[in-house]
Amino acid sequence: RESPHAVIVVGAGPAGSTAAFYIADEPSLDVLIVDREAFPRPKVCGGALVGCRDWGEEFRNYRAAAPIPTGHPVSSMRLSLDRRIWWECHGEHFFDHVQRDEFDDRLLRAALARPGVSFRRFHVRSVLRDDDGTVVLSDGDETLRARAVIGADGVTSRLARVLGNPPRTLANAGVCRVHHIE
Repeated sequence: RESPHAVIVVGAGPAGSTAAFYIADEPSLDVLIVDREAFPRPKVCGGALVGCRDWGEEFRNYRAAAPIPTGHPVSSMRLSLDRRIWWECHGEHFFDHVQRDEFDDRLLRAALARPGVSFRRFHVRSVLRDDDGTVVLSDGDETLRARAVIGADGVTSRLARVLGNPPRTLANAGVCRVHHIE
C-alpha cells in the first residue's frame, strides 16, 4: 500500500490551487491536488473578482500566475426574482469578470510549479478515515491516502456532505448562463 500524501486538496479551482501553492512553503509536505476535470476546463460561474486590481500585490500565487487574464469591469447590475427586477444599480464598479477556464488554469499552473505539488484527475466518491487517522479518498476503483485533506470542491462538495453538511436544495440553487459576443 502506497504511503499517504501529506495533504490532498480536493478541487483545483482558485481556492484549491491557492491552498496548494501556500502549503508548498513547507518543503517537507507533498501536496496532491485532485479534481474530477482536466484543466483547462470550461467553468461558467464564479468569474467575479471583487477588488482584483491589486491582488497580485497581496498574493504571491497571483503574481506567479501572471499575467492574470484581463478582467472586464462590471458597473451595472440587475437582480431578478421570478422574472421581475428585484434590485438594479448602475454606475458603480462592482467587480471585474474573468474567464474562469484561463484564470483557474493559470493559478493551477502556478501551484504546480512549486516543489512537492502535483495534480491528478480523480473524482472523489467517498471519504473514510482509517484507524490510524489517515484519510482515504476513493473514486470507486482506486484509493488515495493523506494525513490531511482540504475540501475546495465548491458548492456541491462531496467532502462537505460526507462531513455532515446538508445538501443544497433547489431553494439554494442559482442559474448561470454565458454568451460569448464578438
